[in-house]
Amino acid sequence: MPLPNRASPASMLGGVSARTTRTRPSIGHDHAPPVRDALLGLLRDVDAVRGEAAQLRRPAADAAAPAQKSCLGRDAFVRELARIVSFVERYAVPASVIYLQVDRLSDIAGRLGTETAEAALAKVSETLCGQVRDTDFVGRVSDGGFGIILAKATRAEAMAKAEMLSELVKASPIVRNGRAVQLSVTSGAHAL
Repeated sequence: MPLPNRASPASMLGGVSARTTRTRPSIGHDHAPPVRDALLGLLRDVDAVRGEAAQLRRPAADAAAPAQKSCLGRDAFVRELARIVSFVERYAVPASVIYLQVDRLSDIAGRLGTETAEAALAKVSETLCGQVRDTDFVGRVSDGGFGIILAKATRAEAMAKAEMLSELVKASPIVRNGRAVQLSVTSGAHAL
């Protein structure tokens, strides 16, 4: 005997009210609440992870804090890059990587001190991390170099993003001892 039309899992979770029209074998209604509870638990976990990720991307309150606080370190970045390369190979989806090098960083450190150089890195990190999607990754991969993994982005899209980020960094100087310190980056992109 077919079951009467029942709400879809999406509607049980508060989504659009949709009714299914196909018939299903009778499995009883006692399974729905545990499944719904499990799905709601998973959705709460996703929200918690997103909240933690947002906190990690927030800029450091202290400009002298290490820039790595806002982005991945080299090892974590390489791990994510390897994972994305495997995903690209398996599913034939586009993805790209951008590399940005902070210009004149050793000059800034020599003329204005290492604290100013660290503040410059923190500012660049903050700028980059504030401009990527949740599916993208920013990592500090060398002394003054940052990498960005762009999921589902072609090389042309990555180049456009790199140019936009370069302009944004240029438009965001840091202020140290009452002086504006102009920042710039050199960038490139590669399709994975």
